[in-house]
Amino acid sequence: MCRTDGQAKELSVCRKSICTVLRRHSNAKLVFIGDGADRAELEQAVHDEGVTSSVLMLGVREDINELYSMLDTFFMPSLYEGLPVSCVEAQAAGLHCVYSTDVPRESDITGTGIFVDLTADYGTWSNALEEMYIRDRSTQNPELLALRGYSAKENAEALTQYYERLVIE
Repeated sequence: MCRTDGQAKELSVCRKSICTVLRRHSNAKLVFIGDGADRAELEQAVHDEGVTSSVLMLGVREDINELYSMLDTFFMPSLYEGLPVSCVEAQAAGLHCVYSTDVPRESDITGTGIFVDLTADYGTWSNALEEMYIRDRSTQNPELLALRGYSAKENAEALTQYYERLVIE
């Protein structure tokens, strides 16, 4: 998922490292979910790299939770981030994640992700992506998230109890 405006994501790292993985694995696809001012430039770069048939540009979507089920790896080569909700969602879906070191370490709640420095060469990024791509989906991620306080059900119950106490008082 990304804004394609070049301000938050390092799209050249993304493009070159993903293209390497796409060439090594002919069945792999790159899925961009999101939009931004640099979309046309990104589409041209995908065309120039000769990987158009392996790239899906989905734009802004409302069905993100359904899209996670078709993904194998979550890739966030950001120049800066807070605590991105998309990382939590990706992990909840069992995806292995590759982040830039500019994404806070706290984003890797399950401890299953890989952090790569944006200054690393494309081979390093490609290897990290490939390592995560060939892994099976993590079925333990939902339990790991719950153990670390990221259970929607448990948080909803705690919030309900909190409001019930307020009403009683």
